[in-house]
Amino acid sequence: MEFLKTYNDNVTVIEVKDNNVLMDSDKKIEKVENPISFKEQFINKRVYAVGVSTGISMIGFNLFCSFFVLNNTSENKNQNSIIEYVKRSPVMMTLVIGLISPVLEEFVFRRLIFGYLRKYSAVLAYSFSCLLFTLSHFGFSYHLVHDELIYFPIYLFLSIQLTVAYDIDKCILASIIAHIINNILSIIEIIFIVL
Repeated sequence: MEFLKTYNDNVTVIEVKDNNVLMDSDKKIEKVENPISFKEQFINKRVYAVGVSTGISMIGFNLFCSFFVLNNTSENKNQNSIIEYVKRSPVMMTLVIGLISPVLEEFVFRRLIFGYLRKYSAVLAYSFSCLLFTLSHFGFSYHLVHDELIYFPIYLFLSIQLTVAYDIDKCILASIIAHIINNILSIIEIIFIVL
C-alpha cells in the first residue's frame, strides 16, 4: 500500500509493509519502526513462536550448563535462595518467581533500559541492559560475582537471549513468555527433583 504526501512542494512516497513504514524522499529510503501495541501482541502468532522458541532454547542452554559446565557441583546462592523460598511456600513462589518477576524484569531491563538505549546504540543497549540484568541476579554484589564467577557468563547469555527475543520485533510479550517458561520449568525442577 502506498500513500503520497507533499511537504513544501516535495513529494514523499510512503509505503506500508508488515507494520513497518518505508519512506522514499529524494531517493533516500529509511525504515521507521512501528512496533505492535502491547494489546496486539497477544493475538500475534509470531510473538508466541519467538517467545516459546527462546524459552526452549534457554532451557536447553541451562541443561547443557548443568551437565557439562557445572557438573552439578557448584553452589549458586541465587538458586539456593530460590530453593529455600520454594520449600517454604511453593504456590506463592511459583506465582512470584514464575510470573511476576519475569514480567517486571522484562519491562525494566528490556522495555525501559534496552528500549531507551537502543535509540542511540544497539551495542550500548545490549551491553548495558544485559550487564545490569546479569548483575541483578547477583544482588549487584561484587563479592558474590567474584565468588560465583562461573555463573556470570551463564546469566549473561540468558539475558542476551531474552534481549534478542524482544529486539526481533520490539514485542515485550515474546521475552516475557521466554522468561516465564525458563522460570516455571526451573521451579518445577526444584519441586519435583530437588525437594
